[in-house]
Amino acid sequence: MSAIGYGRIITRIVIILLSALLSSWLSKLLSKEEAFTKKKIEKHSRSNLKETVLARKQLKNNRISLTIIIYSVVIAICVIGVIVVLGYLQGDWADSALLSLVTIIFVMFVNMTRSINKNRGNISTVVSKELLSSNRHFSLYLRAFRSDQDASNFSEKDFARLVAKVGFPKLYAVGLPNEVDAPYGATRIYISESTWKQEVEELILKASEIFLRVCDTEPCKWELGKSLSFKEKLSLIVDNISEYDAVRAEFPDLPQLQAFDGCFYILRYKEAADTWKIQKYKLSPKGYVDVKSLFMEQNG
Repeated sequence: MSAIGYGRIITRIVIILLSALLSSWLSKLLSKEEAFTKKKIEKHSRSNLKETVLARKQLKNNRISLTIIIYSVVIAICVIGVIVVLGYLQGDWADSALLSLVTIIFVMFVNMTRSINKNRGNISTVVSKELLSSNRHFSLYLRAFRSDQDASNFSEKDFARLVAKVGFPKLYAVGLPNEVDAPYGATRIYISESTWKQEVEELILKASEIFLRVCDTEPCKWELGKSLSFKEKLSLIVDNISEYDAVRAEFPDLPQLQAFDGCFYILRYKEAADTWKIQKYKLSPKGYVDVKSLFMEQNG
């Protein structure tokens, strides 16, 4: 086997070992950071919401910094190592060493980029009072907290992108009080547990658009009841027919829906016709066009 062939084998082994070592090391460091942040959030969740928001943002910065530092150190060690080795090698072996260095740096850079994106998390947060006291326009996404963990045809991340593409204001959602990370999608708003109803009611009143994912929990039904007072800016997301039927038993004015497969419904109220416009949505280009046309239709 040629020197280049041996170099490729050695490069693959080094990459595998380095990737395993970095993943383990980085995971341990980040776990400690997350545990520290969680304790800080639990400590201040009832007394100082602003402090919990700062703690989440600090965690995001620490994740990115740790990732960059660790990968940079490894790349620097590889560069120094190959430079030293090149002093003793000539011909094909020197070429093999250079090829190995370039390959390792490239793979480590790609892994670093992926790790940064993964560890960035959805920690874009704000305290509700700051949002309410500002003059910014925003869209509000209401759902049961358990929906964050549900496996369904609905993706909050994809829906947030859809809302942005259509041109609606930035999407916000109330976050779990003690969560460190939130699902990708809407920016999280943190509110006091003792006054959550009052603050959500204010958010409903001020929001430019309301998107409510229908669930049969009591808090969700309360939010639906309040949101129905502003039907002209309300859209309902239905991804579970059985839960929707249970909710509809308490809100009989909502339209009846048929069972579906591989999609979900979006209901948009049309004030002029005093009726709900119903649109099935699939995560596909055609589905996006259908829902965009639904959103862009003017009431009246």
